[in-house]
Amino acid sequence: METDAFFDNLKNHKFFYFNEKVPLISVYDDFFYSRNDYDHLSPKQRNLIQYFMVSNDFKRKLRGKYTHKNFEVAVLKPTSLGASPLREINIAVQNSDLVFVSPLGFLLWSIENNVSLDILEQLVTKTPVNLPQAKDFAYHENFYENLCKIYPKFKKLQDDNVEKHKFKRL
Repeated sequence: METDAFFDNLKNHKFFYFNEKVPLISVYDDFFYSRNDYDHLSPKQRNLIQYFMVSNDFKRKLRGKYTHKNFEVAVLKPTSLGASPLREINIAVQNSDLVFVSPLGFLLWSIENNVSLDILEQLVTKTPVNLPQAKDFAYHENFYENLCKIYPKFKKLQDDNVEKHKFKRL
């Protein structure tokens, strides 16, 4: 499989959010995202990732990594519950071409790295994010004020999507 076809498959997958400008892939968790979108990926999410990656000719390696030719995709390692995933995401991004993360991890890393608001709006529209928890995790981070500025807009956008029952269960 060529990289372009793989990227197209990522973009078109109903449970993933991917933008080529960001080295992360958000994996939609569950309809009850506000209680389940933590800093780790659930077994359901990991199974979905594994099926997708193998279907796209990637081979699974040890420690949650998939390879195809010289391209490597990592799956974020679990961290302590209630701890910010940023440290682990930064390590994974340095060591892999792409990294599967939760929507919360995608949002936090993106704000920390000044990713465009358009990309973040697309994320919140496609995969729900636990926005209150994002504020909690970001409280001691340098980008906390930036998150607080966009929070009301993103909360409304996400609430509108939830009200329309846009999000579907895995």
